[in-house]
Amino acid sequence: MLEPLLWLTLLGASDAPTTLPTDVSGYGRGAEAVFFDPGAAGLADGFELHLRARLAADELGVQRGGVALAWPLAGVTPFAGFEWRHVPGARHRLGTIGLALVPDEQLSLGVAWRRYLSSRAGYADASAVDVGLAAEVSSWLTLSGGVVWADGGVEAPRGTTARIGAMLRPLGGAPWLQLGGDTGWSFGEQELAASRVLLDLGLEGVHAQVAYEPRAERLWFGAAISLFGSTLQLATAPSLDGGGAALGDSTVALTMRAAPSESLVWPSGRTVEVQVHGDLRSSPPRPWLGRPPLATLAVELTALARDSSVATVVLEIGELEVGLASVEELRQAIQALRGAGKTVIAEIANVDDKAYLVAAAADRIRLDPAGVVQLDGFAVRMLYVAEALAKLGVRVEAVEIGRYKTAPDVFTRNAPRPEELEVKREVLAEAMALLRAALRERGLAVDEIAAVLGEGVFTAERALAHRLVDELSQPTDPAALPQVRESGQSLASLARPRPVWGAPARVALIPVVGTIVIERGDNPLPGESAEATRVVRELEAALRDPTVVAAVVRVDSGGGDVYASEVIWRAVRQLAEHKPVVASLGDAAASGGYYVAVGAPFIVAEPNTLTGSIGIFTLRPDASALLERIGVHVETVKEGERADWDSWTRPLDQAERERVTRVLGDYYETVLGRVAHGRRRPIDELRPLAEGRVYTGQAALRLGLVDAVGGLAAAIAEAAARAGYDPDAVEVTQPETSLSLAAAWENVAAAPAHPLAALAELRRRVVAWEGRPLALWPFSFAVGR
Repeated sequence: MLEPLLWLTLLGASDAPTTLPTDVSGYGRGAEAVFFDPGAAGLADGFELHLRARLAADELGVQRGGVALAWPLAGVTPFAGFEWRHVPGARHRLGTIGLALVPDEQLSLGVAWRRYLSSRAGYADASAVDVGLAAEVSSWLTLSGGVVWADGGVEAPRGTTARIGAMLRPLGGAPWLQLGGDTGWSFGEQELAASRVLLDLGLEGVHAQVAYEPRAERLWFGAAISLFGSTLQLATAPSLDGGGAALGDSTVALTMRAAPSESLVWPSGRTVEVQVHGDLRSSPPRPWLGRPPLATLAVELTALARDSSVATVVLEIGELEVGLASVEELRQAIQALRGAGKTVIAEIANVDDKAYLVAAAADRIRLDPAGVVQLDGFAVRMLYVAEALAKLGVRVEAVEIGRYKTAPDVFTRNAPRPEELEVKREVLAEAMALLRAALRERGLAVDEIAAVLGEGVFTAERALAHRLVDELSQPTDPAALPQVRESGQSLASLARPRPVWGAPARVALIPVVGTIVIERGDNPLPGESAEATRVVRELEAALRDPTVVAAVVRVDSGGGDVYASEVIWRAVRQLAEHKPVVASLGDAAASGGYYVAVGAPFIVAEPNTLTGSIGIFTLRPDASALLERIGVHVETVKEGERADWDSWTRPLDQAERERVTRVLGDYYETVLGRVAHGRRRPIDELRPLAEGRVYTGQAALRLGLVDAVGGLAAAIAEAAARAGYDPDAVEVTQPETSLSLAAAWENVAAAPAHPLAALAELRRRVVAWEGRPLALWPFSFAVGR
């Protein structure tokens, strides 16, 4: 029979050969828990390496030691450990390998295989399978449990042991006081295995522990101190033999963590590198998930301003696939970094107006000697296809409510109406004002700004001469040594686990991005879709989730189907009746996008957000001339005078047009009523601001269509404050797009097998919108070239 102590080691109990007072299920986690709790081993603070050694009171030197590591990787945590023990005439070794599944930060399911080897004659090798589950149930309670199946070989019988552990933070979840313990039951021996109770007192980075083992009647005292990414632990069990106290067995341990949750002193002077390019959306955190629906880079930069360990932020800026509102949001985040005392350096190569606006918010701009700066202003391109359609024999009939509801003009006119030009010129004027302000901040005088905008394109040397940049990133002299700056850390590497248990208070970030439709696949326009069924499902989930204390509805949409917008509006209102809701407007929140936003009691827009456009329209193609031209004769048999009013084969008559106008007018009054309800203003007061008129966020603030100017970070802070939380104390979550094999197969199975079938599918989508009330503003401003 194996010695009891070694069997307890094999079975994963807390009395390991190199024990610490904190080897308690429910308390220990990460690499520290590899030896006794495979579930808790998955809850590691980034990559962890743990070393420990035990000194026996009656022996010289290190008699027992161990090393363990755990490495979280995309939702799973592989871990391994090795322990050794020297006794006279023998050497015992215990190896562990395992894997934990970590679906979220509060739950881990781990499986470990342990192998025991002994050099002592008559002792058989043994192995065990250890399964454990660890959960942070709330801010004041963690639970851990598991089962071990052991095979003792020839000399030792098979055995099963179950264990359970719990830790409490009894003072409202305050982390400075923790109390708990664990125990186990051996089914083979029909008795309790080793048990332990633990008391932990500590501040951030300094802890004192007391543990008691009833079975061994042993008391442990321990202390731990964390500095930067390392924690040093010391523990001793005083000997009470002979009526007096003496120093007993002692253990020393060192744990190194890539992302520590606490430290007495944090590192300082760090440099962080941030990639700023594309649509700003980050890479998926797990390989089986799609990209997040929203870009939160500006929010992360704003949070970075509060990190005292960071001194310098380097922005590597490339081509940006975002609008001016997102650009302004980034500028505000950069200014917050500078206001917090950070040095912000922008590194650019080939940039246009948008990328340069972001770079200009930094302290210094570095330009690649082979790069180009292009500052040629802003333009809007409008294409009108009425004449082209007429040559084909197709005419599009439109009925719109509102003088400024110009969305159908692309199909019904050959030139913009005056109202359209008025709006476009106002928006472009504000964009140019932003660019001129950025150049003034660079120290350029009015005449110098005019000269820069007149020239438009600058090589690196000319950009430096005009003070558009501060330095070139490499010397132009080929004989000179290249300048090499010290590389920094990535933004993701700064993330630290929260030092509290349980699911934190959350602000749900719910995206309404793209054309608003009812179901997936209903969008006849290119680009993303905001499916009402999905958005409503996410809003309802936020309503049911007790950890969600507030919500931010992020709208970046030119609108779409009126009914789909109404459905989302209802869900936003329902959520707002129970929890604080704030609408955050991105590059555009016009027409149906603004319709959705007014469901929130508080609206935050960027200064350059394109918003408003309160109005609706409907489109109806008339292909009668085309059919006549190609010799197609149409005969219609109907019951009901207006049964074929929506047919493509004939134009609307006057009575039908009046009927459509009357129906749209009713819808328009409904939309106005929703806006009036949300903005808490009389309809007649809002009517002059409607009629499809588009405003910038700054103008919308003056007119009372929004409540504040700011970015996503400001909206999150407002939502948290309305829920009674410090913005720094909440976690922001947004839906994760999963890569479902079932959905992928459904897409493949439903894909048209023939080009004509694909054309028929497109026609289905277009026809689905025929005659339907639309709250849509389909134009996008080509900011740049």
